[in-house]
Amino acid sequence: MANDKETIRLSLSVSPELNERLEQLASSGHTTKTEILRKAIALYDVAAEAKTEKKD
Repeated sequence: MANDKETIRLSLSVSPELNERLEQLASSGHTTKTEILRKAIALYDVAAEAKTEKKD
């Protein structure tokens, strides 16, 4: 995620089960838990935008 903006660090608490799932996804995708969460947020954003456009 390369850009010129300052990076903001967040702290997130998750259940052991969700952490395990994130680790599995990261491992199988040869990526990081951080990148999995970034992609999940991007997908959520697309879904929210589509829902908003559907209402218009």
